Amino acid sequence: MKLNIYLFYHNKKKIPSFFKKEGIPTDQLVILQIAYQLLLSLLSLLSLCFFSCHCEFTSFFINTNYYPE
Repeated sequence: MKLNIYLFYHNKKKIPSFFKKEGIPTDQLVILQIAYQLLLSLLSLLSLCFFSCHCEFTSFFINTNYYPE
């Protein structure tokens, strides 16, 4: 999985923000991008795990003709 992180360490300008008039410092922006990419990776991993477990349980109930009452 490729992390799309743009490092602005060579350029210490502040990038304009909608929340603050002075903008967000670029170091904080890089940290936010890393956190966002990690969160997306975690969510995709959890959804994949849930999907695989769901398929395994569904196939178990179909193959054994066992339906809990």
